[in-house]
Amino acid sequence: MGWQIIKQPDGKFAIWSSIVDNFIFVNCDADEVVAAFVEDATKDLERSVREKLEKVEADKPAYYQFTKTWDEAIEDIRNLHGEEEAQRVLKYLDP
Repeated sequence: MGWQIIKQPDGKFAIWSSIVDNFIFVNCDADEVVAAFVEDATKDLERSVREKLEKVEADKPAYYQFTKTWDEAIEDIRNLHGEEEAQRVLKYLDP
């Protein structure tokens, strides 16, 4: 994201985009600036999570390293927290 918050001469805020080399928001108060950034970040986050879900669904690594399978995660729980905790998690699979 190439956004920059700029204070206008009247004390309000604008958001400059280095992508389009122009203002994309003007005459904003602080809450409006925060809302614009949060909305943009939310869209990026949603896209990222959906991409990961697609990879996991296709049985492809979704992370650069340490991508775990279900069995590997259960084994880690077993090794780190004990058999009782592993069984507690596994009981959620039972109908």
